[in-house]
Amino acid sequence: MALDGLTLAICVVELKTILPDAKVQKILMPNREEIVLSLYTQARGTFRLSLSADAGNCAVYLTSQSKPNPKTAPAFCMLLRKYLSSARITNVSQQGLDRVIALTFEAKD
Repeated sequence: MALDGLTLAICVVELKTILPDAKVQKILMPNREEIVLSLYTQARGTFRLSLSADAGNCAVYLTSQSKPNPKTAPAFCMLLRKYLSSARITNVSQQGLDRVIALTFEAKD
């Protein structure tokens, strides 16, 4: 099933109830087009947010399963770790019915 703007809007509504105040524990990049954020909340405990930008199979979903990762992290993953480690998600939004999700983080220097 294709992920269109309307389907993504429903996902954003659900993510808005789960993700606010979630703390980023780990940032993983199992492949070139996917990022997995390991998150923690007091209500749900630890879970993972998978963000895939694969052209044929884009997806955003919550999971408790882990994926195998490369031994050395790619440069983009290291950049995300530098700025988002221990950050908290404050908001999840979507502009209109575009297929873009905006995650707002709050982090200390």
